[in-house]
Amino acid sequence: MAFTGRKPHQRRSPGLHGQHNHPERATALSFIWSKHVILQFKFFNTEQQETALFQTEIDLNGLVAVAESKREMIREKGKSFAQSAVPFWASELVKAMEENDEQAMGRHAIQAAMAAWLADSVFDGATKADYESSYLEFNVHPTGMVVLNRHPMARYKAPKGAPSP
Repeated sequence: MAFTGRKPHQRRSPGLHGQHNHPERATALSFIWSKHVILQFKFFNTEQQETALFQTEIDLNGLVAVAESKREMIREKGKSFAQSAVPFWASELVKAMEENDEQAMGRHAIQAAMAAWLADSVFDGATKADYESSYLEFNVHPTGMVVLNRHPMARYKAPKGAPSP
């Protein structure tokens, strides 16, 4: 599978200081005010060699806002349930990559990130600031295991052929 890179979603922010008639200004402002996080999914074979990579950027503020409605359910179901959602969504991402369904790839990557955020924030005390200063590396193994590493952005290196953040 080849590298698939996606640019951050840039939305107009109507009504921002009367600039809704100037999409280029509104887009720049919304990108500055929103916090983007890089999600990097590395896929490995049974010999532990990387076979594929998927990378995207997501709006952290949007992710946290949507996840807020799920916090109580996650707390009730427990840490194991929360953590098991990450490999489930990673496996859905694999299926979407095999079908070359870019929309599904993006959705499943976001769902995996949301599951990771909920598990980290509800059960391990991670904060939004922890995520803002990091990129997330999901190492997906053929057994279904997913190892999530939250690295400081200073350590980020764009994969070959990918635009730098």
